[in-house]
Amino acid sequence: MNPDSHTHAIQGNNANQTVIRITAEPVLIPYLEKLITAFTPIHPSVQVITQGCHEASAFSFLINDRSSMALIEREITPTEAVPYKKQRGTRPFALQVAISPDPPTLYVHHSNPLVEISAVQLSQIFTQGNPQGDFSGWEQVPGAQKSGNLCPLSLPEDSTLQTYMQKHHFAGRELSARTEYATDSESLLKKLENTPNGIGIAEYGIENPKLRAVKLAEPATPLTRFLHLYLPLDASGITDSASQKFADFLLSDAGQAIIATSAFTPLHPGELSQQRALLSVHS
Repeated sequence: MNPDSHTHAIQGNNANQTVIRITAEPVLIPYLEKLITAFTPIHPSVQVITQGCHEASAFSFLINDRSSMALIEREITPTEAVPYKKQRGTRPFALQVAISPDPPTLYVHHSNPLVEISAVQLSQIFTQGNPQGDFSGWEQVPGAQKSGNLCPLSLPEDSTLQTYMQKHHFAGRELSARTEYATDSESLLKKLENTPNGIGIAEYGIENPKLRAVKLAEPATPLTRFLHLYLPLDASGITDSASQKFADFLLSDAGQAIIATSAFTPLHPGELSQQRALLSVHS
């Protein structure tokens, strides 16, 4: 077992219990245990064992069947999805169960007057092959009020953030040929401090007088990340009864109320309805 992991079991009262093992980052374990404590009296036939491990190990545990489920903020990458499908025989499946407290943030140099851009314009800056055309200069960006060649700054293409952006905002398009890369958000923001024509997306928000945060114009498409619950599916795309019951509890009003006591934010009503419907399809 990973030396950074620990195991904690919540015992039920039924000798013929179904056992599910859930992997989560150590910081999430106290909240997960609150959820289990509330869940167990409702479903005493299900025994839930929590296993704490760092993010890098969570998908390894799932892939190698060392855990049934995983509660984790980031999404599985395409590279990780290949061995998952090979080992487990099905594609990865996850539900969004809460909103992350640290959304990605878009930044420009402090001298750049840009205040907000649309999601479409964001894609036109960072990727190529956009139906509306690609941007190469700041004079093409509405509201920028500046000129000069665009210099998009990005984390590596296989990074967690870029995986998220490609899936939810860039429609899988290749990054611009003008893109310059940084190994992590700290390096990216440091580089942006000295790049007047630069624009970059960091994994978190910070206060920095040398940078300016830029908002997305459409409230419906913010740079929002979620806490995900990964569930097992059988060959028919159906999850087992015990996992379904626990997932259903996380998406219940009671489960969301417990999530509200953590650093995460409960899902908005529309998001909650969508995730409940998604679980129903696979139950």
